[in-house]
Amino acid sequence: STKYALRHFMGQEEPKRVYSDNSLEIKKAIQTLKWSDRHDTSSPNNPRENGLVEQMMRVVKSGTRAVLLQSGFDQSWWTEAMEYFCFARCISDNVSEGKTAYHRRFGHDFDGLRIPFGNKIIYKPSSPAVQADMHFAGPDTLVGIFVGYKMSSGAKWDGGVQMVDWDELSQAEALNHTLCIYDEL
Repeated sequence: STKYALRHFMGQEEPKRVYSDNSLEIKKAIQTLKWSDRHDTSSPNNPRENGLVEQMMRVVKSGTRAVLLQSGFDQSWWTEAMEYFCFARCISDNVSEGKTAYHRRFGHDFDGLRIPFGNKIIYKPSSPAVQADMHFAGPDTLVGIFVGYKMSSGAKWDGGVQMVDWDELSQAEALNHTLCIYDEL
């Protein structure tokens, strides 16, 4: 349900403020969670009253286009590129008091590798099924393409990465790609 999805997205910490577009689903979830006193909404169909949100949407769209351009991926990868861009901003841009959004939320800086979207990576698979398919005399690593960081609830990085296997990517159709999630590099 929307209530559980909202709780998963927000994390376990009680939010100070919740901002939404006032959709009925989100409004009902916020009422169920008893957050109505913290709920701010936008004015529908009035972009001038929602200047900050409109500006952030332009930044996200522009940044996502840049991520796709630098990676060489086409627009069928928009969702992954947008998630990557938003997380990269959270771990890189200082938002207040010289701290990133990630630091302000979790109390420490992001401590993972900063990998460009679409970067070729060599990894050791953690999946027993994938390991069993590998030839015993061959290399114990595989080649993949990095497409993002794996998050736990509340958008905290759990140490995992999202990648597409190199061989699967070369066989995939552009508009029907498969995203494989591995536990760690």
